[in-house]
Amino acid sequence: MGIEKLIIKKLRTACALLAVLTSIGAAAADNESMQIGFGKDRSVTFLSVKDRGTGGSALYLPEATMGTYKECRITEMHIDLGEPTGKDSVRVFITRSLDEAPLYEQHYTAAKSGWNTIVLDTPFEIDGSALYIGYEVTGQYYLLYRNSFVDGEEWIRQDEEGWKKYDGIYTASFYATVEGDNLPKNNIRIGNIKMPAYAVTGEPLDISGSFINLGLDDVNQLTFTCLIDGQPAGETVVDVNKTAYTGSGTFKFSGFGMDTSGDKSVSITVSAVNGQDDCDPSDNTSATRKVTVVDNFVKRNILFEVFSTEKCTSCPSQHQVIASTFKDMTDIIEVGHHAGYYEDKFTIPDSKEYEWFYGNGRLYAPAVMFDRTSFGENLPDFFTGESPLTSFNSTLLVSAYNEALNVPAFADVDISCKLDRDNRKLDLTVSGKQLTPLTRTDDVRLFVYLTEDSIYTETQAGASEGFYQRYVIRQNLTGTWGDEINLEEGFSKTFSTDIPDDCNIDMTHAVAFVGYYTPDDPCGCNVLNSAEYKITDSESSGIEIIDTDKQETEIMFDGDNIIVPGGYDELSVLDISGACIMSRAHGGTFTQVSHLAGGIYIVKVCASGKTNTLKLRIK
Repeated sequence: MGIEKLIIKKLRTACALLAVLTSIGAAAADNESMQIGFGKDRSVTFLSVKDRGTGGSALYLPEATMGTYKECRITEMHIDLGEPTGKDSVRVFITRSLDEAPLYEQHYTAAKSGWNTIVLDTPFEIDGSALYIGYEVTGQYYLLYRNSFVDGEEWIRQDEEGWKKYDGIYTASFYATVEGDNLPKNNIRIGNIKMPAYAVTGEPLDISGSFINLGLDDVNQLTFTCLIDGQPAGETVVDVNKTAYTGSGTFKFSGFGMDTSGDKSVSITVSAVNGQDDCDPSDNTSATRKVTVVDNFVKRNILFEVFSTEKCTSCPSQHQVIASTFKDMTDIIEVGHHAGYYEDKFTIPDSKEYEWFYGNGRLYAPAVMFDRTSFGENLPDFFTGESPLTSFNSTLLVSAYNEALNVPAFADVDISCKLDRDNRKLDLTVSGKQLTPLTRTDDVRLFVYLTEDSIYTETQAGASEGFYQRYVIRQNLTGTWGDEINLEEGFSKTFSTDIPDDCNIDMTHAVAFVGYYTPDDPCGCNVLNSAEYKITDSESSGIEIIDTDKQETEIMFDGDNIIVPGGYDELSVLDISGACIMSRAHGGTFTQVSHLAGGIYIVKVCASGKTNTLKLRIK
């Protein structure tokens, strides 16, 4: 049997033993016993041991942790092992240092795969000082690891070179059982918190987050104290859903408003659990966040940048997700970079330069950015050290959208233009001013793009039929990294350009935005505000049309969506009997109809005073 098959067999065995392990843990809690370890549930991965030599894992437990178990006893060690030979040697140990003789050790011959329990011949008395607990095994190909339950310092041994600090995302499949009459009753560890980066003077902060219950008693209530610039600034009591031992809970509350504007350092700490002192308060305080307090909050538009190419097979389906998610949101300004995954006929040099935002050099499409900002503090599972999101669904898009809306508009951006349709010439004027004092001294730049929406192509990978490219950047009218402006004094710049011959004037938009320029930080080029105008829209403020002759309204169908380039005022779908089964008003380019039952339908569309009909078949 191959090594991979052995490991798969072992992991299946671990799954079968999970129910037994869970029941043991529950019984242990009833008998006033607890588990010490960083993991939970079954093993999910493995790390190799060189030449089936001696390998091992060790957990460091600081004084703050062990103090909660003072005068209790370690009675058992539990190790998840792969396929044993029947004579694999195991040594469990407790020590002050991995380089010193252990305080306690015991040897054991492993005879089975899965969880092995070693009952200590002499229970180890805990005096409250820091300890390492761990094991070494000789004869195994792999050390098993599982998902982390809490963070902690770990060490690993994989070869004859000895112990090295482990910095992976998993934790050793190893834990100890502690028994006694002095086990911690009220003990939580605070997890990630969500806190707005901006707040309005006098208004409460919306704060939410998670915690883990490490105490025997169920958690029903938490008391929070807020620290602003290191000083206590109030207390609030929050009821939470009952959270049992080793369970994860959540909290949410509004409070702790600030009366003065400016940058504040804000953190929260759990000062009581169920109205009682926490036996280990060292892990009760959140990370400190910078909160910028402003006197007025002006709503912003959100610049939404998409990296996508015709060679990307997964891009068409993700564009559908984007279109469906943002179809009713009028404050999203979308632009498309044809970069991130090779190049195509729509790629411009500037978009290739913007691959710099990926930060770590790992390119991928589709990928998206919201205001060139990473929301890693509030959405750490999705934003990992770079601005583009390279894996997203509708839920994540909405979460990031809401985070972007929590940032005020620091600048006002206005666009006016004059179009000479016959000669395909366009004069754009972009002006703006600072709305709220900036707290950063980085350069502020102006960016101006021309984009074209609904470009039909038959060469898109991953599309069974033709595909309509969304908001493709056709021209960058400023430098790749923008033009310098004086935002505090206000600015106004005029750009003249010839619209490319292959560009549909009626689908062309002008997009302008201002943002920071930080050449050493891909996550620092945050957008301050943006604006967009369809250059042929005579009803838009500041637009002058020289020739207003327009084409007939187009209607197309791609198998899933009715496509009306530029959107519509009214849309109706009728069945073959003439009954209206669906109607929409003020819609965008794409309207999904794949949810309708298979059959023949008639679509009627009204846009800008013109109507058109289309007969379609849904399979």
